[in-house]
Order: sequence, then structure tokens, then C-alpha cells
Amino acid sequence: LVSYCLRLGSFLTPVIKQEWNLDSSTVSMLASIFYLGIFSGSIISGKLSDKHGRKSLIMIGTFLQIVFSVLFLVANTVAFMTFMRFGYGFSFGFTIALTTSMYAESSPMRYRGKGLLFLNFCVSLGKIFGIALAYFFLSSYTEGDWRLMMFVSGFPSVLVLIGTYKYM
Repeated sequence: LVSYCLRLGSFLTPVIKQEWNLDSSTVSMLASIFYLGIFSGSIISGKLSDKHGRKSLIMIGTFLQIVFSVLFLVANTVAFMTFMRFGYGFSFGFTIALTTSMYAESSPMRYRGKGLLFLNFCVSLGKIFGIALAYFFLSSYTEGDWRLMMFVSGFPSVLVLIGTYKYM
């Protein structure tokens, strides 16, 4: 379910544009900074995980996703939102690369293909989850409680954090 944040960005930027009366270049920057965060997190996670291990870094990345989800509740400026979008993207890119490689490395060879297929299926479920959040929290494509939507988007990360701690 971690890919819900990709889908939420499609709903988040039009609402913020309307609410904060932003121009198109600022909206584009907010969308782009998220993907820059994903790129940065993905690159950094590989080197760090080789040194410190995947489990602890998955827990750190997931914890960061939760923190950023909570901080969306108080986002009220473009500068803070830029920081939030980068951080949320960074933590997402950081964890998605680690979870896939950790599963591929630790699963038995005969289950690896099915497991990776299941992980990709979860990406699709995450996108559906993001669309459902937008449906419940936004009254239209340009209005609604986007802060609460982003806060609730952190709930699957709580489950991942608990699962990583308890079962790995």
C-alpha cells in the first residue's frame, strides 16, 4: 500500500493551488520536488543499507513517512509544503527500494517470483487506497480536507512499521 502517496499527489496539488491561490509554476515545483525526493531517497538507501542493514533503515524510512503525514496537518506555507513534499518523497523512495530488495534477498528462491508479484499487486492496492482517500476527504477536485487526507495516508505506514519491528 505504500504507493498511495503517488496517487495522492494528483489530488493534492489542485486543491492546494485553489486554496492558496498558487500559480502554475509553483504547483509544478511542488509536484516535481516530490519526485526529486523519491530519486534522492532511492539513491541514498542503497549505500546506507549495505552499511547498516535493510531492516533498521526500513523502520527509519517508515517512521519518517509517519512523521511527514502528521506534519501535513500544520502545513500552511509554500516553503513548508515544499519541504514536506520533498521529505515525503524522500521517505517513500527510501523505503520502496529497500523493501523490494530485502524481500528479493531474503525469500526462498521458489517463492521469490510470486512474492515480488504480490509486492507489485500491493502497489496497485496502494493506488486504489489513495483514490479512496481522495473520495472520502475531498468534496471536489479543488476543495476538501487535504490535510486530514494526507494524515490518514500515514496509517498504512504505521502497520508496516509494526510489521517490520515484530516479524523481521
